[in-house]
Amino acid sequence: GKGEITALPLGASHTCAATTTGLYCWGDTTNGQIKATGQTLTPAKISLPKTIKDQITALESSGYVTWAQTKTGQLVAFGNNQAGEIPGAEKASHIEPLEIKGI
Repeated sequence: GKGEITALPLGASHTCAATTTGLYCWGDTTNGQIKATGQTLTPAKISLPKTIKDQITALESSGYVTWAQTKTGQLVAFGNNQAGEIPGAEKASHIEPLEIKGI
């Protein structure tokens, strides 16, 4: 009921799925992978920045950070950024989805 899956990477203890209706994540999120902390066994819809206008067609997870790309090339990243993996974002244990520009 959440649309056709277009991308499905596995992260460190969490999974995200891009579908034709949005972006959903679930799993152990105690390290800041998504906004819900603890264990989220039911896919939770991730709110994307208002600047993201197109469907997510590619996803990649590296440890506790997830990267998303739209069909027109816009980039989004979110998760645990304590090591500074997300350009332009503060180093913090949890970063909401943020559009990445200038890469």
